[in-house]
Amino acid sequence: MSEIISIDEIKNGTVLAEDIRNKYGQLLISAETVLNEKHVRLLKTWGISVISIVVNGKEKVMITEVEKEQKKKELLKEIGWEVDNQFEEDLINMAVEHKLEQIKFYERKSSNT
Repeated sequence: MSEIISIDEIKNGTVLAEDIRNKYGQLLISAETVLNEKHVRLLKTWGISVISIVVNGKEKVMITEVEKEQKKKELLKEIGWEVDNQFEEDLINMAVEHKLEQIKFYERKSSNT
């Protein structure tokens, strides 16, 4: 399982869940890397503010099916895309879950301040 966190929350030993690439598509840090201070500096240099980390145990961000369906409709309308096959369906679903995780992350951050 994974969770999206701010790079300011990275602790030594945190494990990256997904590859991180720069705006040119070049790999900066690969998935499953154990992060340290050097990685945090690299992320800040490239202007990356949030990452997906591996979380042991229960997922901390809860997303309901209703939220997924609503966000999916919004996303499809925004990009003007009609899903034609299972691959595209899976791709849209991943994008929807990622977007909702980001939204909930920022909602949680703003409610804690």
